[in-house]
Amino acid sequence: MLTTIALGTRIWVQGELVARLPSGEILVRDGKRVYRGRPLRPCPDQAPAAPAPTKSPEAV
Repeated sequence: MLTTIALGTRIWVQGELVARLPSGEILVRDGKRVYRGRPLRPCPDQAPAAPAPTKSPEAV
């Protein structure tokens, strides 16, 4: 999956997602080089979980 990270305020790198770090940073590979930085958007696996569906009360 292609991901864009910020290395600084004006430097972005786009590449293949390699790993997620506990600090919230991610590693991306752009060809032969691997870069570490903050994602511009949350990765799908980091998105909050959807709330569980509520069951409608059953008619008596």
